[in-house]
Amino acid sequence: MDSSLNLGNLTVDSSGRASFSGLSSGIDFAGAVDSIIEAKRAPITRLEDKITANSDKITALNEFSGLLQGLRNAVADLRGAVTVDGSGDAFKTKQAFASTSRTDGLTPSAAANLIGVTVTNAADAGSHTIEVRRVALAHKISTKAFSSTTTALGLSGSFQISGGDNEATITVQSGDSLSDIRARINNANTGSNPTGVTASIVSVSSTENYLILTNDKTGTDIVLTDTGTVLSGLGLSTTHGAGGFRNGLPSGTGDGQSKIESADGFDKILFDGTQADNSFLISYDQATKVMTLTRGDGTTDTATLSSTAIAAGSTETVTFSNFGVTIVLNSNFDKSTDIVVDPDVASVTGGGGAIDSASVKIADSKGDISGITSTTLSFGNLTTPTAISITAGGFSGTFDGSTTGTKTVTLSDANGNSLTVQFNVTAAFTGAETAASIDLQELENLVGATGTQFSTVLQKAQTARFTADGLLDPTRYESGVLTSATAKLSSVASVTSTTGSFSVDGTVINYDASVDSLTDIANRITTNVAGVTAKVVADGAGYRMDITTTNSTLTLTDTNGLLADLDVNNDLVIERASNTVTDVFNGVTLSLFQSEPGTTIKIDIEEDLTAVKDAIQGFVDAYNAVRVF
Repeated sequence: MDSSLNLGNLTVDSSGRASFSGLSSGIDFAGAVDSIIEAKRAPITRLEDKITANSDKITALNEFSGLLQGLRNAVADLRGAVTVDGSGDAFKTKQAFASTSRTDGLTPSAAANLIGVTVTNAADAGSHTIEVRRVALAHKISTKAFSSTTTALGLSGSFQISGGDNEATITVQSGDSLSDIRARINNANTGSNPTGVTASIVSVSSTENYLILTNDKTGTDIVLTDTGTVLSGLGLSTTHGAGGFRNGLPSGTGDGQSKIESADGFDKILFDGTQADNSFLISYDQATKVMTLTRGDGTTDTATLSSTAIAAGSTETVTFSNFGVTIVLNSNFDKSTDIVVDPDVASVTGGGGAIDSASVKIADSKGDISGITSTTLSFGNLTTPTAISITAGGFSGTFDGSTTGTKTVTLSDANGNSLTVQFNVTAAFTGAETAASIDLQELENLVGATGTQFSTVLQKAQTARFTADGLLDPTRYESGVLTSATAKLSSVASVTSTTGSFSVDGTVINYDASVDSLTDIANRITTNVAGVTAKVVADGAGYRMDITTTNSTLTLTDTNGLLADLDVNNDLVIERASNTVTDVFNGVTLSLFQSEPGTTIKIDIEEDLTAVKDAIQGFVDAYNAVRVF
């Protein structure tokens, strides 16, 4: 008997198991079923193929859309997108180059060491020149040394702190350590009204630690004030942060009463320490809104107030940059009323002595003048004309009234504080005088600088000063910076001619550089030239002379070369509180790194052709990508 095996019906699965289909009939049932299923899936397969084809089309469409967007952007760059400042226009792209030069034969620093320049498309193509005379610095002060940062200091009280915008009160408890006070100060420099002052601790050794306060902004002083002992206990200030003292007269509006108390609107009067001990008189003209400080030597500094009244609870800060004085006014200040310095009055009864009232003036002060509580200076010991005494509270001094002429009398107290007055004796005292006095009305306006607002100043606040494009000021001249305001000129400057002269508006000013100081020259100009004021101001670590006029022009003639030796010039000086300057040249940001007087920085602004080339190449590449898609 024949037998056969149809191996086409044999199926072996993945586990090795064998199965047979149609052993008896010879029919391939498995194949038939698969064919049926495949036939049933045909519509599904066609749908899956269509989905795949559509996905490919979508991918291609997205890719094509991206290419078109790239072409659109490239066209926009070429055409020049419409923007306010031209920032989207490739053909307006600018680039800047800086170089330095000097005319005195010295080698200038590289421009990159002095200044940084960035430009936008709004910048105008061309050249500018800059001379950086001073960079802005942040105010930085220090406490005295403490042996520990964690031990309680035993200080209790409060003080006010501000970096210029917002003020906060720091409350110190007896258990606070140096680290605790640092944390309190830094906590006040957070939130929506930060003080702008940052505190840090510098540990020189484990037993020598200092609290350092730094203003977050350049060109602005730190303001610290108290009425207790916290600032003095920290070694920050011995004058409650004021750097000076007001007169001790009672506040009010009548004669013999102070015009510069908080009740009169003078909330704070602060000196930055650049002024030596000296007296200052405060006056105000309501018509012009100009407040004036007059120093004992007769020089002045002015500031213009805003025209609007100070709202209740608000203050207005007035800065006298030349004298380093800041006055904070409160709502008690009446901007519609003048503050005048009333004339002094001298009175002599009996005998033959006489004093010219018009000649009486406050010449100087040193230290704390708050002990002077009356405007009356009383004369005593009149029977001895050679040693007439003058007293004002705990202050006293003597002068020789037996001769005529200008008398300079220093009234001192037991602590070395003093007030110096001057007056002219027009008729000698004979000893027969029965009474004499001076009603020193100036005292009502008097505040005295001590020169020590803060005990340790690590860095003074200063603004940036620079010139631009050779602009000149027809009404102002200034000298270069000297190391001393009072030393003889020959010791602080290289003087071509020791003696000689120069002219200011046609008035001849003689000098002797072996005797005269910068202050002497300034005073001589102010005294002899009508409408012209010369004053010496602090500038960084040195001093310069500023000469201004109320006339339309100011003319200086350098007869013997002294003005050139002192680098006197009438360049228009631009001053900013920050080293980042954005408002001098359109579309240009200047970053001032370092000052170098005498070095001219040239800034060339040109069209950035590389950017144009890149834009054109970008268009070509985008077009070709679309074309070959």
